[in-house]
Amino acid sequence: MASLGTMMRVVTVSALLLAAAPAAAEDDDSPVARGRRLFETHGCYGCHAIGGVGATTAPSLSRVGAKYSREYLTRWLRDTPARGSVEHMPKIQLAGPELEALAAYLSSLREF
Repeated sequence: MASLGTMMRVVTVSALLLAAAPAAAEDDDSPVARGRRLFETHGCYGCHAIGGVGATTAPSLSRVGAKYSREYLTRWLRDTPARGSVEHMPKIQLAGPELEALAAYLSSLREF
């Protein structure tokens, strides 16, 4: 039987490996990974939530990819429709590959 110290080391190493997994995914240069980084760095969590993380000022985007195609999301982001006086969706200040990457990330959101 393993000692308490050995078990604690195993738990610590396991926790470190789990914590490193998202960091490894962040190094991914796929469109989805780039889109996720854009979502985070452009403050989208300030209004939107994904999987319970983020604000609830605007609609949750947890399943937006199950509702809309990547092509639709690309068009929507490029030509953000005007909203009513209560809602406020700023014009997305991205173009080309960045816009495509953000749409790729959003279209990947299907099951939270």
